[in-house]
Amino acid sequence: REAELREETSRLQNKVTELQTLMAAQSASQTDVNDVIFKLDDMNSQTEALKNELEAKSTELAEAEFRYLALDQQLYECRVQLEEQERETEELSKHLQQYYDTQLTQMQGDLEAHRREAELERQEGRRAEASLKKRIQELHAQLERDLEAQNRQAQAERQESQRVEAFLHKRIEELQAQLEVPVEKIVEVPVETVVEKIVEVPLEIVVEKVVEKTVRNPVEVAKQELSSCDPSPETCIGRRDSPERPVHDLPATLLEEAGRFNPNVVVDDRPELSRSSVFDRVDRLMGVATAEADPGAGGAQSELAGDEGLWDHADDLRYQAKCQREALQQDAAESLLA
Repeated sequence: REAELREETSRLQNKVTELQTLMAAQSASQTDVNDVIFKLDDMNSQTEALKNELEAKSTELAEAEFRYLALDQQLYECRVQLEEQERETEELSKHLQQYYDTQLTQMQGDLEAHRREAELERQEGRRAEASLKKRIQELHAQLERDLEAQNRQAQAERQESQRVEAFLHKRIEELQAQLEVPVEKIVEVPVETVVEKIVEVPLEIVVEKVVEKTVRNPVEVAKQELSSCDPSPETCIGRRDSPERPVHDLPATLLEEAGRFNPNVVVDDRPELSRSSVFDRVDRLMGVATAEADPGAGGAQSELAGDEGLWDHADDLRYQAKCQREALQQDAAESLLA
Protein backbone atom coordinates (compact mmCIF):
# COMPACT_ATOMS: atom_id res chain seq x y z
CA ARG A 1 0.00 0.00 0.00
CA GLU A 2 2.76 2.37 0.85
CA ALA A 3 4.42 1.51 -2.42
CA GLU A 4 1.23 2.27 -4.26
CA LEU A 5 0.90 5.55 -2.46
CA ARG A 6 4.45 6.41 -3.35
CA GLU A 7 3.74 5.58 -6.96
CA GLU A 8 0.55 7.52 -6.79
CA THR A 9 2.35 10.45 -5.20
CA SER A 10 5.06 10.23 -7.75
CA ARG A 11 2.46 10.16 -10.46
CA LEU A 12 0.61 13.07 -8.99
CA GLN A 13 3.85 15.01 -8.69
CA ASN A 14 4.51 14.29 -12.32
CA LYS A 15 1.02 15.46 -13.12
CA VAL A 16 1.57 18.58 -11.00
CA THR A 17 4.77 19.19 -12.88
CA GLU A 18 2.95 18.72 -16.14
CA LEU A 19 0.18 20.97 -14.94
CA GLN A 20 2.72 23.60 -13.93
CA THR A 21 4.34 23.21 -17.28
CA LEU A 22 0.93 23.45 -18.94
CA MET A 23 0.06 26.46 -16.78
CA ALA A 24 3.31 28.08 -17.69
CA ALA A 25 2.63 27.33 -21.34
CA GLN A 26 -0.98 28.52 -20.92
CA SER A 27 0.29 31.72 -19.33
CA ALA A 28 2.66 32.23 -22.20
CA SER A 29 -0.15 31.45 -24.65
CA GLN A 30 -2.44 33.90 -22.87
CA THR A 31 0.21 36.55 -23.27
CA ASP A 32 0.49 35.71 -26.96
CA VAL A 33 -3.31 35.79 -27.25
CA ASN A 34 -3.41 39.21 -25.62
CA ASP A 35 -0.76 40.41 -28.03
CA VAL A 36 -2.69 38.94 -30.91
CA ILE A 37 -5.90 40.54 -29.62
CA PHE A 38 -4.09 43.92 -29.32
CA LYS A 39 -2.70 43.50 -32.77
CA LEU A 40 -6.15 42.53 -34.07
CA ASP A 41 -7.62 45.63 -32.47
CA ASP A 42 -4.88 47.68 -33.99
CA MET A 43 -5.48 46.07 -37.36
CA ASN A 44 -9.20 46.66 -36.99
CA SER A 45 -8.49 50.33 -36.35
CA GLN A 46 -6.18 50.47 -39.36
CA THR A 47 -8.76 48.59 -41.41
CA GLU A 48 -11.41 51.12 -40.38
CA ALA A 49 -9.09 53.98 -41.32
CA LEU A 50 -8.28 52.33 -44.61
CA LYS A 51 -11.97 51.79 -45.22
CA ASN A 52 -12.66 55.48 -44.58
CA GLU A 53 -9.74 56.43 -46.79
CA LEU A 54 -10.98 54.04 -49.45
CA GLU A 55 -14.40 55.61 -49.31
CA ALA A 56 -12.81 59.07 -49.66
CA LYS A 57 -10.70 57.86 -52.54
CA SER A 58 -13.79 56.32 -54.13
CA THR A 59 -15.56 59.67 -53.81
CA GLU A 60 -12.55 61.47 -55.32
CA LEU A 61 -12.40 58.85 -58.05
CA ALA A 62 -16.05 59.38 -58.84
CA GLU A 63 -15.52 63.16 -58.98
CA ALA A 64 -12.42 62.68 -61.12
CA GLU A 65 -14.35 60.38 -63.43
CA PHE A 66 -17.09 63.00 -63.69
CA ARG A 67 -14.51 65.69 -64.48
CA TYR A 68 -12.87 63.34 -66.97
CA LEU A 69 -16.20 62.83 -68.71
CA ALA A 70 -16.74 66.63 -68.79
CA LEU A 71 -13.22 67.22 -70.14
CA ASP A 72 -13.71 64.47 -72.69
CA GLN A 73 -16.92 66.16 -73.83
CA GLN A 74 -15.10 69.50 -74.08
CA LEU A 75 -12.26 67.83 -75.96
CA TYR A 76 -14.73 66.36 -78.42
CA GLU A 77 -16.33 69.75 -78.94
CA CYS A 78 -12.89 71.32 -79.40
CA ARG A 79 -11.99 68.68 -81.96
CA VAL A 80 -15.19 69.39 -83.84
CA GLN A 81 -14.52 73.15 -83.78
CA LEU A 82 -10.91 72.57 -84.82
CA GLU A 83 -12.00 70.47 -87.78
CA GLU A 84 -14.48 73.18 -88.80
CA GLN A 85 -11.81 75.85 -88.47
CA GLU A 86 -9.39 73.74 -90.51
CA ARG A 87 -11.97 73.38 -93.25
CA GLU A 88 -12.71 77.12 -93.15
CA THR A 89 -8.97 77.91 -93.14
CA GLU A 90 -8.40 75.62 -96.09
CA GLU A 91 -11.26 77.22 -98.03
CA LEU A 92 -10.03 80.72 -97.12
CA SER A 93 -6.50 79.77 -98.14
CA LYS A 94 -7.78 78.57 -101.49
CA HIS A 95 -9.73 81.81 -102.02
CA LEU A 96 -6.73 83.92 -100.96
CA GLN A 97 -4.41 81.97 -103.24
CA GLN A 98 -6.79 82.46 -106.14
CA TYR A 99 -7.11 86.17 -105.31
CA TYR A 100 -3.33 86.59 -105.02
CA ASP A 101 -2.78 84.69 -108.27
CA THR A 102 -5.34 86.89 -110.02
CA GLN A 103 -3.87 90.09 -108.58
CA LEU A 104 -0.32 88.98 -109.40
CA THR A 105 -1.29 88.14 -112.96
CA GLN A 106 -3.06 91.48 -113.34
CA MET A 107 -0.14 93.40 -111.83
CA GLN A 108 2.32 91.53 -114.04
CA GLY A 109 0.20 92.43 -117.05
CA ASP A 110 0.02 96.06 -115.94
CA LEU A 111 3.76 96.10 -115.31
CA GLU A 112 4.43 94.65 -118.74
CA ALA A 113 2.11 97.21 -120.29
CA HIS A 114 3.88 100.01 -118.39
CA ARG A 115 7.22 98.64 -119.57
CA ARG A 116 6.03 98.60 -123.16
CA GLU A 117 4.68 102.13 -122.81
CA ALA A 118 7.93 103.28 -121.21
CA GLU A 119 9.93 101.62 -123.99
CA LEU A 120 7.76 103.32 -126.61
CA GLU A 121 8.15 106.64 -124.83
CA ARG A 122 11.92 106.13 -124.61
CA GLN A 123 12.03 105.34 -128.32
CA GLU A 124 9.94 108.43 -129.08
CA GLY A 125 12.21 110.47 -126.81
CA ARG A 126 15.30 109.15 -128.58
CA ARG A 127 13.78 109.91 -131.96
CA ALA A 128 12.78 113.38 -130.79
CA GLU A 129 16.24 113.93 -129.29
CA ALA A 130 17.93 112.84 -132.52
CA SER A 131 15.62 115.13 -134.49
CA LEU A 132 16.33 117.99 -132.13
CA LYS A 133 20.09 117.39 -132.29
CA LYS A 134 19.91 117.38 -136.07
CA ARG A 135 17.84 120.55 -136.03
CA ILE A 136 20.29 122.17 -133.58
CA GLN A 137 23.16 121.33 -135.92
CA GLU A 138 21.22 122.86 -138.78
CA LEU A 139 20.52 125.92 -136.65
CA HIS A 140 24.19 126.18 -135.74
CA ALA A 141 25.14 126.03 -139.40
CA GLN A 142 22.44 128.59 -140.23
CA LEU A 143 23.71 130.76 -137.36
CA GLU A 144 27.26 130.56 -138.71
CA ARG A 145 26.05 131.59 -142.14
CA ASP A 146 24.01 134.42 -140.66
CA LEU A 147 26.98 135.57 -138.58
CA GLU A 148 29.19 135.57 -141.66
CA ALA A 149 26.54 137.57 -143.52
CA GLN A 150 26.31 139.98 -140.60
CA ASN A 151 30.10 140.29 -140.60
CA ARG A 152 30.07 141.12 -144.28
CA GLN A 153 27.27 143.59 -143.68
CA ALA A 154 29.18 145.11 -140.75
CA GLN A 155 32.29 145.36 -142.92
CA ALA A 156 30.26 147.12 -145.58
CA GLU A 157 28.79 149.41 -142.93
CA ARG A 158 32.31 150.15 -141.64
CA GLN A 159 33.46 151.00 -145.11
CA GLU A 160 30.39 153.19 -145.57
CA SER A 161 31.02 154.84 -142.20
CA GLN A 162 34.63 155.46 -143.21
CA ARG A 163 33.43 157.08 -146.42
CA VAL A 164 30.92 159.17 -144.48
CA GLU A 165 33.60 160.07 -141.96
CA ALA A 166 35.94 161.17 -144.75
CA PHE A 167 33.14 163.20 -146.27
CA LEU A 168 32.40 164.75 -142.86
CA HIS A 169 36.07 165.55 -142.30
CA LYS A 170 36.12 167.19 -145.69
CA ARG A 171 32.91 169.04 -144.84
CA ILE A 172 34.41 170.10 -141.49
CA GLU A 173 37.45 171.46 -143.28
CA GLU A 174 35.16 173.36 -145.64
CA LEU A 175 33.19 174.73 -142.67
CA GLN A 176 36.39 175.69 -140.93
CA ALA A 177 37.51 177.46 -144.11
CA GLN A 178 34.18 179.24 -144.20
CA LEU A 179 34.72 180.39 -140.59
CA GLU A 180 37.86 182.16 -141.70
CA VAL A 181 35.84 184.63 -143.88
CA PRO A 182 35.71 188.26 -142.76
CA VAL A 183 33.23 189.36 -140.14
CA GLU A 184 31.57 191.71 -142.58
CA LYS A 185 30.30 188.75 -144.65
CA ILE A 186 28.99 187.04 -141.55
CA VAL A 187 27.06 190.19 -140.66
CA GLU A 188 25.45 190.06 -144.07
CA VAL A 189 23.54 186.89 -143.05
CA PRO A 190 19.81 187.67 -142.99
CA VAL A 191 19.04 185.85 -139.71
CA GLU A 192 21.12 187.36 -136.93
CA THR A 193 19.94 184.97 -134.19
CA VAL A 194 21.30 182.00 -136.08
CA VAL A 195 24.64 183.69 -136.43
CA GLU A 196 24.70 184.41 -132.70
CA LYS A 197 24.03 180.73 -131.88
CA ILE A 198 26.78 179.58 -134.24
CA VAL A 199 29.20 182.05 -132.70
CA GLU A 200 28.29 180.97 -129.14
CA VAL A 201 28.77 177.20 -129.76
CA PRO A 202 32.11 176.04 -131.26
CA LEU A 203 31.68 174.48 -134.66
CA GLU A 204 33.69 171.36 -133.69
CA ILE A 205 31.13 170.43 -131.00
CA VAL A 206 28.23 170.91 -133.38
CA VAL A 207 29.87 168.78 -136.06
CA GLU A 208 30.77 166.08 -133.51
CA LYS A 209 27.15 165.83 -132.30
CA VAL A 210 25.93 165.71 -135.88
CA VAL A 211 28.37 162.92 -136.73
CA GLU A 212 27.46 160.97 -133.59
CA LYS A 213 23.73 161.13 -134.31
CA THR A 214 24.09 160.54 -138.04
CA VAL A 215 26.44 157.54 -138.27
CA ARG A 216 27.60 155.60 -135.17
CA ASN A 217 30.62 153.37 -135.47
CA PRO A 218 29.42 149.71 -135.12
CA VAL A 219 32.63 148.78 -133.33
CA GLU A 220 32.06 151.37 -130.62
CA VAL A 221 28.37 150.38 -130.38
CA ALA A 222 29.32 146.72 -129.88
CA LYS A 223 31.91 147.60 -127.24
CA GLN A 224 29.41 149.72 -125.33
CA GLU A 225 26.71 147.03 -125.44
CA LEU A 226 29.15 144.31 -124.39
CA SER A 227 30.48 146.41 -121.51
CA SER A 228 26.95 147.24 -120.30
CA CYS A 229 25.55 143.65 -120.31
CA ASP A 230 25.31 141.50 -117.20
CA PRO A 231 28.49 139.37 -116.94
CA SER A 232 26.90 136.61 -114.83
CA PRO A 233 27.04 133.12 -116.45
CA GLU A 234 23.31 132.43 -116.23
CA THR A 235 22.51 135.56 -118.31
CA CYS A 236 25.09 134.87 -121.02
CA ILE A 237 23.59 131.77 -122.63
CA GLY A 238 20.50 129.55 -122.45
CA ARG A 239 17.43 130.63 -120.48
CA ARG A 240 18.27 134.16 -119.41
CA ASP A 241 15.21 134.32 -117.15
CA SER A 242 16.27 131.19 -115.19
CA PRO A 243 19.28 131.87 -112.91
CA GLU A 244 18.89 128.46 -111.34
CA ARG A 245 20.03 126.74 -114.55
CA PRO A 246 23.88 126.62 -114.43
CA VAL A 247 25.93 126.77 -117.61
CA HIS A 248 27.65 123.41 -116.95
CA ASP A 249 24.28 121.59 -117.36
CA LEU A 250 24.19 122.49 -121.07
CA PRO A 251 25.50 120.03 -123.70
CA ALA A 252 29.16 120.31 -124.68
CA THR A 253 28.39 121.56 -128.21
CA LEU A 254 26.19 124.33 -126.82
CA LEU A 255 28.89 125.30 -124.34
CA GLU A 256 31.33 125.59 -127.20
CA GLU A 257 28.87 127.81 -129.03
CA ALA A 258 28.21 129.77 -125.84
CA GLY A 259 31.92 130.59 -125.58
CA ARG A 260 31.62 132.47 -128.86
CA PHE A 261 29.21 134.99 -127.28
CA ASN A 262 30.74 135.46 -123.84
CA PRO A 263 30.24 139.17 -123.05
CA ASN A 264 33.53 139.31 -121.12
CA VAL A 265 35.77 137.97 -123.91
CA VAL A 266 35.76 138.85 -127.62
CA VAL A 267 36.12 135.57 -129.53
CA ASP A 268 36.96 134.92 -133.21
CA ASP A 269 37.76 138.60 -133.86
CA ARG A 270 34.09 139.60 -134.08
CA PRO A 271 33.82 142.76 -131.98
CA GLU A 272 31.26 144.19 -134.36
CA LEU A 273 28.60 141.66 -133.13
CA SER A 274 26.70 142.87 -130.10
CA ARG A 275 25.35 140.40 -127.52
CA SER A 276 21.75 141.55 -127.88
CA SER A 277 21.73 141.12 -131.68
CA VAL A 278 23.25 137.63 -131.40
CA PHE A 279 20.69 136.47 -128.83
CA ASP A 280 17.83 137.99 -130.82
CA ARG A 281 19.01 135.95 -133.79
CA VAL A 282 19.31 132.79 -131.67
CA ASP A 283 15.80 133.34 -130.26
CA ARG A 284 14.40 133.79 -133.76
CA LEU A 285 16.08 130.56 -134.91
CA MET A 286 14.75 128.74 -131.84
CA GLY A 287 11.26 129.93 -132.73
CA VAL A 288 11.70 128.44 -136.21
CA ALA A 289 12.86 125.17 -134.65
CA THR A 290 9.79 125.17 -132.41
CA ALA A 291 7.46 125.36 -135.39
CA GLU A 292 9.32 122.52 -137.17
CA ALA A 293 9.75 120.20 -134.14
CA ASP A 294 8.84 116.50 -134.37
CA PRO A 295 5.08 116.12 -133.64
CA GLY A 296 5.64 112.59 -132.30
CA ALA A 297 7.54 113.89 -129.30
CA GLY A 298 4.27 114.77 -127.56
CA GLY A 299 3.92 118.29 -126.30
CA ALA A 300 7.22 119.45 -127.83
CA GLN A 301 5.64 122.38 -129.71
CA SER A 302 4.09 123.83 -126.57
CA GLU A 303 7.24 123.41 -124.49
CA LEU A 304 9.65 124.90 -127.07
CA ALA A 305 8.07 128.36 -127.06
CA GLY A 306 10.10 131.56 -127.24
CA ASP A 307 13.57 131.51 -125.77
CA GLU A 308 13.13 128.26 -123.78
CA GLY A 309 15.64 126.58 -126.12
CA LEU A 310 15.84 123.19 -127.78
CA TRP A 311 18.23 121.85 -125.14
CA ASP A 312 15.58 122.58 -122.48
CA HIS A 313 13.12 120.38 -124.33
CA ALA A 314 15.65 117.57 -124.64
CA ASP A 315 16.33 117.79 -120.89
CA ASP A 316 12.57 117.73 -120.21
CA LEU A 317 12.12 114.59 -122.31
CA ARG A 318 14.95 112.83 -120.50
CA TYR A 319 13.55 113.94 -117.13
CA GLN A 320 10.04 112.69 -118.01
CA ALA A 321 11.41 109.30 -119.08
CA LYS A 322 13.41 109.05 -115.84
CA CYS A 323 10.34 109.92 -113.73
CA GLN A 324 8.20 107.34 -115.54
CA ARG A 325 10.87 104.67 -115.10
CA GLU A 326 11.14 105.42 -111.37
CA ALA A 327 7.33 105.34 -111.01
CA LEU A 328 7.18 101.91 -112.72
CA GLN A 329 9.92 100.57 -110.45
CA GLN A 330 8.04 101.89 -107.39
CA ASP A 331 4.76 100.25 -108.54
CA ALA A 332 6.56 96.95 -109.11
CA ALA A 333 8.19 97.06 -105.67
CA GLU A 334 4.85 97.83 -103.97
CA SER A 335 3.17 94.98 -105.87
CA LEU A 336 5.84 92.49 -104.80
CA LEU A 337 5.61 93.66 -101.19
CA ALA A 338 1.80 93.32 -101.27
